[in-house]
Amino acid sequence: MLKLASNAGHWLVDHWKVPLLFLGALVAFLALRKSPPGVDPFWGVKTELGVIQAGTEARNMALQLGTAQAVAHVQDKYQAKLASLEVHQVVQVKELEDDPVALARYLERVSR
Repeated sequence: MLKLASNAGHWLVDHWKVPLLFLGALVAFLALRKSPPGVDPFWGVKTELGVIQAGTEARNMALQLGTAQAVAHVQDKYQAKLASLEVHQVVQVKELEDDPVALARYLERVSR
């Protein structure tokens, strides 16, 4: 019995990718199986990537043009969404007017 466990241990050390690949496929199958048909299971990840990208774009704009122009650019980009915000969201936008990165991330998250 000890020899069998030793051989299995050596096999796992030599071929660690095989069980890892099997576990990854199992996790992916379970994750994708639970989502109803027609619903993107990676929607949340794509949303957060869009938020991160909007923040990066605003940060680059602030570095190149300055904070005031970056805020103006963010407000122009999300002009349609700004017009349809609720009262508590408008208050949040007013608080974030000095930080173009946070403003872009907030507006991107609200627009999704």
